[in-house]
Amino acid sequence: MKNITTPAVALAVLIAATPFAAFAESMVVEGSAGGDLRIDQPIKGENIAPLYIQGKPIIKVREGASSTIQIRGAEKVEQKRPEPAMVKAKVAAAADTGIDARIQKLNDVLIRLDKTERLSDSARASIKAAVTGQIQSLKDVKVKIETNSTSTVKERMNTANQPFRAAGLILPKAAITAAADRIMTIAGQMEVFSAKIEARIDAASAAGTDVSAARTALANFDAKVASAKVNAQAAAKLVATVSADKEADEATFKANVAALREAKLKIDAAQADLKAARTEIGNLLKSIKGKGEVRADASVKASAQ
Repeated sequence: MKNITTPAVALAVLIAATPFAAFAESMVVEGSAGGDLRIDQPIKGENIAPLYIQGKPIIKVREGASSTIQIRGAEKVEQKRPEPAMVKAKVAAAADTGIDARIQKLNDVLIRLDKTERLSDSARASIKAAVTGQIQSLKDVKVKIETNSTSTVKERMNTANQPFRAAGLILPKAAITAAADRIMTIAGQMEVFSAKIEARIDAASAAGTDVSAARTALANFDAKVASAKVNAQAAAKLVATVSADKEADEATFKANVAALREAKLKIDAAQADLKAARTEIGNLLKSIKGKGEVRADASVKASAQ
């Protein structure tokens, strides 16, 4: 806001005092600098003196009021205020919370990787190294923020976002790899189960039992197990090349995200296959119930938890 005095305006205008009972709103007109000239709304019943140039009213001045007029919008002045310490503290607290949560998730991934059975030693070691590196990177960022080595809120946010972005890739990569390994383990158990069931179906058939429905169910079961393995292997292959480099360019980052999404769809499909296989086992057992000694091993589960 700028202030100019009425004497400066009065040099170019003729003041004609005319009483006005009331005005609904204050008058706003264009100023010479491209902004608006405005005075406050008068109190009902006060006298207002309009200012004229060539017979046209331009502004109104309240009689007896202050001799200053405010100019609105004539000029925009940008002031860079120092960022309050409170804002920085909130950003630091939010960053700490986010970092701690991601570190916990990464530690959970390390525990899960140690339990994988089908994952090769080299693949397991590679993923664990990437996860460990991300944990250390997040810890370094936390120390940097807590020691106030970043001077502005923007710098603090950028400092935290870089490792968050990298962790956003390594977490799903490790989770998908572990899920694929779990699916392969369950599929292997189901293949062993299938061989045992087939032998018993053959024995029941040799004894004169009609096992046509059981053979159909077993064939469907085997197909679903095979499909689950294919999808799990495809998912593991897709994420194998995903890079968690925080300095990667945008194109690489988007390609990694696309690979993770496709791999997740493969994992979902594999889990659906295992669920369908479990259903086929139920159908198989119903079809031969009471017709022989065919029994199912109830310990075999069709979920990739």
